[in-house]
Amino acid sequence: PAEWQVAAQAHARMVGEVPCALAPGNHDLRAGRESGLTSHFPTADFKRLPTFGGFYDGEPERVDNSYHLFEAGGRTWLILALEFGPRDDVLRWANEVVTRHADRSVIMITHAFLRNDGTRYDRDVKIMVKGKESNKGLTNFPQAKAAAGFNDGEGLWRKLVSRHANFAFVISGHTCITAHRTDAGKHGNPVHQILVDYQNQPQGGNGYLRLLQFSADMKTVRVSDYSPTLDQISETPGTKFDLAVPPRPPATR
Repeated sequence: PAEWQVAAQAHARMVGEVPCALAPGNHDLRAGRESGLTSHFPTADFKRLPTFGGFYDGEPERVDNSYHLFEAGGRTWLILALEFGPRDDVLRWANEVVTRHADRSVIMITHAFLRNDGTRYDRDVKIMVKGKESNKGLTNFPQAKAAAGFNDGEGLWRKLVSRHANFAFVISGHTCITAHRTDAGKHGNPVHQILVDYQNQPQGGNGYLRLLQFSADMKTVRVSDYSPTLDQISETPGTKFDLAVPPRPPATR
């Protein structure tokens, strides 16, 4: 409870200043899907934001899954914020939201999607860990065994991201520090997948934030990590790179 209060007080400084979307991680959850997220970040706070779109229709009084709408750079955008290891019905809802907004470029944020070796979490890929057979998924978490389903990075790619021509970015954390890759969806659209997480660094990461700075001509995204705590840009290898802005969705051409 004390940690939730610290987080709520810190985020309260942005209210009315910076539109915000939240995606819970595994450390925010108990053995199931319960957490202090909604009680400390109430649904009413999000509903007041001009960018707010809606919550997961199966749990409209929880903030764990939401979407947000905004305009920038002469384009319209959809932010899709999904829970850790999204359940099957959450993906049903997410597919419907993206389909309804086919004219908007989609940026999805979720806790665990890309590994720091540049591959997606995938329970079907076997690996050896300390002499024992394991996999590249997230099967060691209790949520992964729930009847409601649990989708790792590859599951999200197959069941959601790759299916839509308007997906542009996926941003995730969970493992340190960074990786990125670009793959084409089924409609040929490039989807940039980006990992950033500084939790294993000094002082819990020194507050490093990943900045995606879009050029005025909307051709390039310049990526870097900035710490307001240290007032400096990260020099960690792999944290500075440029990406081409994905094209507008076919529905707008």
